[in-house]
Amino acid sequence: MSSTWIKVYKDGNLNCTVPLNCPFELGRQKSPNEALYTPSFQNDVGRLAIAPEPIVKIPRKFLRVLPLSSGQVRIENVHDSAVLFMDGGTSLRPRHSIDARPGVLLILDGGVAIRFEEPIQLSAIGTPTLAPIMGAEAFRNGAIQNNETLDSAKLIQWFQAVIIILQSASSSKDLFRQSVDALVRLVGMDNGAVVLWNSVTNKWTTIDRQSSTGLDEYADEWMPSQQILMAARSKREALFHVPSGVDPTRSAEQLSGFVVAPILADDSSLIGVLYGERRRDRVDRPDVSTLDAQLAQTIACAVATGLLRIERERRVAEEQARFEQFFTVELARSLTADPQLLDGRDADVTCLFCDIRGFSRISERLGPQEVMQWIQTVMGVLSDCVASQKGVLIDYIGDELFAMWGAPEPELDHAARACAAARLMLNCIPQLNEEWRSRLGTEFSVGIGVHTGRAHVGNTGSQRKLKYGPLGNTVNLASRVQGATKYLRTNILVTADTRRRMQNCEDFRRLCKIRVVNINEPVELYDLPMKADADWSKLKTSYEAALLEFEAHDYRGAMRRLMECLEIAPDDGPSVLLLSRSVTAMGEGHGDDAWVLPGK
Repeated sequence: MSSTWIKVYKDGNLNCTVPLNCPFELGRQKSPNEALYTPSFQNDVGRLAIAPEPIVKIPRKFLRVLPLSSGQVRIENVHDSAVLFMDGGTSLRPRHSIDARPGVLLILDGGVAIRFEEPIQLSAIGTPTLAPIMGAEAFRNGAIQNNETLDSAKLIQWFQAVIIILQSASSSKDLFRQSVDALVRLVGMDNGAVVLWNSVTNKWTTIDRQSSTGLDEYADEWMPSQQILMAARSKREALFHVPSGVDPTRSAEQLSGFVVAPILADDSSLIGVLYGERRRDRVDRPDVSTLDAQLAQTIACAVATGLLRIERERRVAEEQARFEQFFTVELARSLTADPQLLDGRDADVTCLFCDIRGFSRISERLGPQEVMQWIQTVMGVLSDCVASQKGVLIDYIGDELFAMWGAPEPELDHAARACAAARLMLNCIPQLNEEWRSRLGTEFSVGIGVHTGRAHVGNTGSQRKLKYGPLGNTVNLASRVQGATKYLRTNILVTADTRRRMQNCEDFRRLCKIRVVNINEPVELYDLPMKADADWSKLKTSYEAALLEFEAHDYRGAMRRLMECLEIAPDDGPSVLLLSRSVTAMGEGHGDDAWVLPGK
């Protein structure tokens, strides 16, 4: 047996479950004729169409998955340009692979999701077990005759047959079909049906019907007994009817024996009934008995439980797929188990905004398709940096990424994690430029703003569309700080509120105080290098000395220090800006030490 299973979901509904017992290629249908959600095999390699042909955003050949002896699954993105998103925003770039443990969720376009899961392990009992297949042997061993004496072994076999039938159903339609099949073949009804009750229209509707002969010779004229349906609706218990006499002048309904068992919802409201009839006009057919009604009731209870299971699985899969767009797999599971973690509350958080510099210039040069491929690749890498530090991916806003630490579960080191993610992002840019330089015709960079403070955190979207994140002044200020990177010509800016939460502050350089739009109090900013080396230490020491002289209104002294900074780093943006401010202050006299940003 395979140690791992492939489960394919569409819009939160489970569409197929396939054992991963060999390498598999996954992608959309190669043509409308290719079977959807049905595996095919060639040379010991499986092929599974996971999306219909019209969903063109999913490539025909997208993934190759392989079970490993370690219990992990190797997932390879075999496409040349499409990016795969997984586990709370983690991305798998084209022609890359990753080894993951069962439980990982892949999120594709068009509402398609794929999960790799370990099978449920069941313990055996002493009674012989029927083979887990739908076949004649299961029905033959499980069928109970009305005139036989029942022992525990026979009853266990019958219940096993019912469980096998009903557990194999993955949808309500399949569950209804299997239950009717069990009523006809295991209980021995000539006709069986599931009849649902609509409380809005006050009407019964036959959903599925089967005949013991396989030939539905009465299909056009067959109808369930309205009397027994009305009785079942009012009494909500299993009922049966034995006809009296065999007068050939009586109607077919009067000549038949009936059994009906209610199918109830979790709140005990009536969903419908499992309905069976045994015709007296057929030779040697036994009368309907109490045992028949009890067996039908058992199947009906199993149907009600199966419907509840299917609905809960759908909701859990839908919720967890939504959560894993924002959170790590572990946190998504916690939220699925306890959705109250998403309730709005005030929390101490650190917000990070990362903006791609040069996006407009590059967009003009590339076509829409290449721009989409490039931005998806970059955002995937940046999202990986957030996930590696256990951050929450809040949103993509055009060419900007928004992430948060400190909620929904409290973290003592959320400021440190955010700063670590910022440095990881900055360290990824050279490699991305190397990969894309020939296609972009230029290089790009990023501007990152980080701020820590109180925010109201919860679902900022709606009941229709989840958008988990923070609201408040902390978010606005973090965004403004990111915008300040353009004017200070530096990559990472961190507020004093964030720096104060850090255990190790040696790498931070105090830059200036700024005033931002719609926020009265000045904000003290620090920058953080990609790597702190000896030159950075010299630059930091000289710059901070110049800043002290500037704040003491010793502008000549500040300019001397800043010239030293520019000898160490000729392109240092903060030094150039402070030098310009010092020259202006010498001519105009000192004023507010806080610099007013020219824009957002």
